[in-house]
Amino acid sequence: MPISLNPCKQHPAHTLFLPWALLLLALIPTTQCLASGSFTITAIDSTSVRVPEQVMQAAYRKLGIPITIVKLPPERSLRTANSGQADAELARVKVDLNQYKQLIRVPVAIDIIEATVFSKTESFHVAGWDSLKPYKIGIRQGVKFTERGTRGMDVISGSENIQLFKMLNKGRVDIVVMNKHNALKAIKELGLNDIRMLQPSVHRLEVFHYLHFSNQVLLPRLTEILQQMESSGEIEQIMQQIRLE
Repeated sequence: MPISLNPCKQHPAHTLFLPWALLLLALIPTTQCLASGSFTITAIDSTSVRVPEQVMQAAYRKLGIPITIVKLPPERSLRTANSGQADAELARVKVDLNQYKQLIRVPVAIDIIEATVFSKTESFHVAGWDSLKPYKIGIRQGVKFTERGTRGMDVISGSENIQLFKMLNKGRVDIVVMNKHNALKAIKELGLNDIRMLQPSVHRLEVFHYLHFSNQVLLPRLTEILQQMESSGEIEQIMQQIRLE
């Protein structure tokens, strides 16, 4: 039985016999819950979320809502937020909302991901996803943009960035496709000196925050705050600072 990450969250099974007015109130996070720090946001357990973490902590601080970020494997993070066991998913590229029907995209980009190709033995001009077809490709399991981009190709999925670059170094894959900054961190940690980054990036993607539908009351104000942070340059400043670090 799944365990809820948020004890204040109401589930339909507990509210079937409530009057309609109370049922509607049960679907909105209460002030008491928010004030207790129980607004739970799931996130991929990866360095790729460092910028979104800083951006959304600032945004929710402006809303006056304390948040707790729980790191999970990529697919589990998305499913947990979609199921309502958490209040939001921190940062994703454009999720298929027909598949994850309980999530609402906040329509302001909070980060940019460069999907980049790395290789030890291959050297070629990257011209979109189709240019990767001749190669055996390593990708991170549960990362949707690489799963979609390499669909139908010769793919091996790994559960960790370090694992993928160990596979690349041993020749088990020809190339790895990953968020540029995650890849560079993994290469540095492993001390690999003969892995090259191919140019240009295979794709650039905007990253968005996703609310569970029960928190849709927050959407207008959260959107406004993020637009103000974008216009003032605050989001760009956070991005630059994290990149420098």
